[in-house]
Amino acid sequence: MTFAQCQGAFLGGKIGIHSEGLGNFYSPTLAGTAYYKLRQAEPNAELVGLYSTGPGGAKGVTRNTQGPFGFTAIPATVGKDAERVKELLRILDYLASPFGSEEWSFLNYGIEGVDYQVTNGVPVQNDRGISERGDLTYVMANLPVLYIPAAPDAVAPAQQMAFEIMKVGIDDPSWPLYSPTYVTKGPELTQFGFDTITPIVTGRQPLSALDDAIKEWKSRGGDMMRQEFEQSLKG
Repeated sequence: MTFAQCQGAFLGGKIGIHSEGLGNFYSPTLAGTAYYKLRQAEPNAELVGLYSTGPGGAKGVTRNTQGPFGFTAIPATVGKDAERVKELLRILDYLASPFGSEEWSFLNYGIEGVDYQVTNGVPVQNDRGISERGDLTYVMANLPVLYIPAAPDAVAPAQQMAFEIMKVGIDDPSWPLYSPTYVTKGPELTQFGFDTITPIVTGRQPLSALDDAIKEWKSRGGDMMRQEFEQSLKG
C-alpha cells in the first residue's frame, strides 16, 4: 500500500494503527493533520500515540534512526558550472530558512490576506493557502520545532510523547561501520525484507513464513554483513 492508501484506510476505520510523522497527530483542530481529517469523518474520534511494548507486555524500545529523513543532492552534471551550483545552494538555503523568519513564514503560510489571516495573533490558513503549499517546501527543510499556534494545548502532549520515545530509544551500533556486503547487497535485502514482511502483516501470508524469510535473508548476505560489521567493530 502507498502512504496515501494507508492513511485512507486508517481514516476510514479499516485499520486501527497507522504510522506517520509526529506532526500529523498534534491536534484535531489543525487543518491538514491526520487527527483533523479523522475528526472530519468522526467528530467524536480520539487519537493517541501508541508507545512500543515488548512481548507479553514487557518494556519496549524504539529503534532510533540516524536523524535525517532524506537528503537533497545537486547532480554531478551541474558540477562544472560553479555559478549554477551557487544558485542551487542559495535556493536550498532559502528553503531551509530558520524558524520565525520572514522566509519561513512565507514558505509555511503564504501571503497574508491571500493565503491566511492572522486571528488572535495566530496565522490561520484558508483553503487556498492549504492547497497552494506545494511539495517544493519539502525539498529542503530547517530543524523541526513544536510550534502549533492554532492548537497550543497540543504542544505539551506532543513534547512529552517525543521525550518518552527518546527515553527508550536505542542506537544501531553498525551506523559508523563499513561492510562491503552491505554496500552491494543492502538495498536488495532491505527490499526483500519489506516484500516479505508486508504480506505477513496484512494477513496474506502466515506468521510461520517469517522463519523461512529470515533464513533466506541471512543466506543472501545478512550473515556476511553481520560478520563484517562485527569485525569492523573490533578493529
